[in-house]
Amino acid sequence: MKKLAVIASAVLMVIGVGIVVAEDAQPAGKDATAQTVKNQTVCPVMGGKIDKKSFADYDGKRVYFCCGGCSGAFNKDPAKYIKKLEDQGVVLEKTPVKTDEKAAAKSETKDTAKTTDESCQKGGCGGCCE
Repeated sequence: MKKLAVIASAVLMVIGVGIVVAEDAQPAGKDATAQTVKNQTVCPVMGGKIDKKSFADYDGKRVYFCCGGCSGAFNKDPAKYIKKLEDQGVVLEKTPVKTDEKAAAKSETKDTAKTTDESCQKGGCGGCCE
C-alpha cells in the first residue's frame, strides 16, 4: 500500500510540473506576443545621447545624432549607420513628409541624406566635428 501511495504521489508531482511548464511556455495574452519597439537613444556615429535637433533623413528613415558634426560621417555611408542601429534592434522613425512634398517624393527616385546641424552650430558637438 505504501508503494502505491508513493507512486501516486510521484505521478501527481510529474503532472503538476508539466502543467506549470506548459503555462509558462504559452504567452499571457496579446501583450506577450506584441513586439517591443526600441527607439533610438544613442548616436550611431559617436555613441552619445541623441539630440533630436540634429538628424538626417535617408531612405525614408530619420536618424538622430549627438551633434551636427556626426552628420558628415553619416553622409559618407548612411546605409552602414542605419544597419548598425537596426542590428541593435532600433526601430527608426519614418521621415515626416510635408503635404507639399508628397508629390515630389513620389517622383523622386533616389534618396539622399538630408541633415541638420543646429546643435553643432550651438557648440554642442562634444568634439566630433573639430
